[in-house]
Amino acid sequence: MPTPRVTRRLALQVGALAGISLVFVGGRDPVRAAPPDGCQPETSCGYRKPLLLFLVDYSSSMSYPLGRFYRWDSTRTAISVFLGNSDNFGATHFIVGLARFGHDPSPDTPGTTLPGDTSGLVDGVKLDVPFYDPDAPGKPYNECGQSFDLPSVLSDLPTPPPGIKSWTRGGLDLAAATFAQAALDHPNDSDRLTAVVLYTDGPWTGPTGTSLAPPSADPALTAAELFDDHGIPTYVVAFAEAENAPFADQLAAAGGTGAALHVSHYLGLWASGLQVRDDLWARLPSLACTVHVPRTMLLVDASSSMLNLPDETRASWGEGGWDQVRDALAGDPSIFDQQTPQGEVQNLDFFGLAVFGDDTPAEETILVQYGACNQPNLAWALDPFNACGPGCDDPYAAPPVPWTVVDGSQIDPPGFDDPTFSHMPRCDGNFPFCVGSGSYTHRGIELVHDNITAYRAACMAPDAPEPCAADTPFQTILITDGLTDSTDAQVQLALQALHDDGVTTHIVGFAPNIDAPAITAQLTSMAAWGSGGALQPHIATSQFLLESALAEILEPQVHDPCCSFNCAPAEFNLAEEPDPLPWPDSYSSTGETTATSSTDDSSTTNALTTTTTTATNTTTTTTDTSGSNTSTSTAAPLTTSMDPAPTSDPLPTPGSSEASSDEATTAGQTADPGGCTCNAPARPRDLAAPLLLLLALRRRPRHGT
Repeated sequence: MPTPRVTRRLALQVGALAGISLVFVGGRDPVRAAPPDGCQPETSCGYRKPLLLFLVDYSSSMSYPLGRFYRWDSTRTAISVFLGNSDNFGATHFIVGLARFGHDPSPDTPGTTLPGDTSGLVDGVKLDVPFYDPDAPGKPYNECGQSFDLPSVLSDLPTPPPGIKSWTRGGLDLAAATFAQAALDHPNDSDRLTAVVLYTDGPWTGPTGTSLAPPSADPALTAAELFDDHGIPTYVVAFAEAENAPFADQLAAAGGTGAALHVSHYLGLWASGLQVRDDLWARLPSLACTVHVPRTMLLVDASSSMLNLPDETRASWGEGGWDQVRDALAGDPSIFDQQTPQGEVQNLDFFGLAVFGDDTPAEETILVQYGACNQPNLAWALDPFNACGPGCDDPYAAPPVPWTVVDGSQIDPPGFDDPTFSHMPRCDGNFPFCVGSGSYTHRGIELVHDNITAYRAACMAPDAPEPCAADTPFQTILITDGLTDSTDAQVQLALQALHDDGVTTHIVGFAPNIDAPAITAQLTSMAAWGSGGALQPHIATSQFLLESALAEILEPQVHDPCCSFNCAPAEFNLAEEPDPLPWPDSYSSTGETTATSSTDDSSTTNALTTTTTTATNTTTTTTDTSGSNTSTSTAAPLTTSMDPAPTSDPLPTPGSSEASSDEATTAGQTADPGGCTCNAPARPRDLAAPLLLLLALRRRPRHGT
């Protein structure tokens, strides 16, 4: 069965946007103003939560549409998606703040306000949500609750009124001052990751609103200072008139993120925040979350008897021990779906896969190295169809069946990130059953031990991509279907040596006759050798008992309550998002959907492609982006930009006759004297609230945190 391409990340995927339309269907309880589920105080975490400031353009042009929704509404929703997607990952794993910028009509006069603005801009800027209360004892950072409440703060802000320009450097100067004060108030925070996410829909202006002038007002100057002097990156999400504009890429390059995320569709704007979040999570110093993640190696008996039935006939599909072990380890459901107090096992553990068989030739192999989100890798490696190569017409045919070894990282699909090898027990001979692979258990245990030694040396090295420490927990789960061909002395020596190195081995016997006295006696000895006498073997005569044994082994593990991984089975393509989205008529004050309807938006194409722009200007999808700026920083640039399909949605005339440098006008539009944007789509009263409702409560397609 074909497997979709899988990308393993320690971050969040864009995939949850596939369910956005569900928010309008109702049937969910409204989100209440309380800290997100699963949010842990930083003192309980194995890492410092990053400080992230959302810096939002509050110029008048933000009241214009972007496809079906207004720019201001879509930006508010994008921030809600960032915080609420994948069970509130952003809200629980980041400390967030919010600031806005407009322009300052009197730069030399402190305390200047803008005519018509009721949102509180002073001297062209406003810090709406600070990171902490400067008057509180000890100035602790605001965590969980604030992250959850930030979308409500955005929702309460009015749409930008006419006459406000876009003094972007003023906003970045406010960000720089905010981070500088935070550093003074928290002197032990030198290693905390901090960042700015800037949302802008048009060219920057000077303090008084002159477009792209004077040169001293260029926001890239402050972005460069933040990054070069303090290591604070600036992410730029550019849309509307800012899309594909060179100044946006120049600003992102100066801020150490390579190139701006260019979007022309509201879906792209919503998705852009998740791309930023992926990159930010990858920038965490030493990926602290991985240090204490348990590493579990699944060591599977690959003797030929795993392909046979107890009556010594060849097992059909799904009937043999091999298929049932594969299903228990990586089927649907499997051990990866097991629930723990911190969430699903797949989001909390690193799993690897090894097998052992005969000794001549030696068959013990590491099929999958320790890593997050390895369920698809395990399923693929143990699938008989993937090892059925040249000369193999049916992997369940009578012997002989020729097998081949394939690396799933070298073919597409599946195109795994890491080496993932297919393997099958030998099915030789001309009998009704398979023969050829023995059960030399000690060789598999020795391989696991050697692999742990090499793996530890690599993951404890400086700048290891997935670091570990001396106290990182390792364990082995050995699954066997009967007596071993190794001597007792060989198995005892191998298991005790592994235990002496700090690795416990759990023994699971799995076969219909595994409870035979001779077999259980040997398994009991093996369990004692692998645990320093602390454990008994798990005896499973059925797949149900096998799955129960695995759950019993994995459940007691201790995890960092703040650390988990998003394990998505495939990258989500926004082109698959249904169009049109159901259109909301009204919402309650809590964000609960009170009525729904559907609007045909055939003029808007939801196809959205992803362009990867690196420092060498290579692309994986043919899409035109503006500028060829290259970041000269040593930090890895954000390499993904969103380039949606064009939209033919009519743009309304802005609600003011005043036109500014960042306010676009479109021919053929009319406005009534009261500022009605008559050709615009109806505005939902609060788009951010219902989307937050969805994103906080929905179940991901599979996997996630």
